[in-house]
Amino acid sequence: MQKREVVKDNQEFNNIIKTSKWVKNNYFVIYYKESNYGVPKFGIAVGTKIGKAHIRNKFKRQIRNIITNNKFLFSNKYEYIIIMKKACSELKYANMEEEIKRLIEKVSK
Repeated sequence: MQKREVVKDNQEFNNIIKTSKWVKNNYFVIYYKESNYGVPKFGIAVGTKIGKAHIRNKFKRQIRNIITNNKFLFSNKYEYIIIMKKACSELKYANMEEEIKRLIEKVSK
């Protein structure tokens, strides 16, 4: 992911969550909102219930890698916030990727 594709501003992050549509499963919640940027923007949240900082950072790196490898699935007209649930901490990387792909397919429908 490039810097211009990241939602960093806390106010913007919260605005997307409060005013957007969402899809979820047992492992992730994805909020999505229409954007005027022309490129998809992403925010990733991993709660403190998941584990210590180094574990949360590992999951964020994995989610960023999944996003980068599957950019073609994401629509350019949306901003996305991906929130990881505690149940996801027991999944392997390949299973995480499949779960995110399923949710993104629901968003694109």
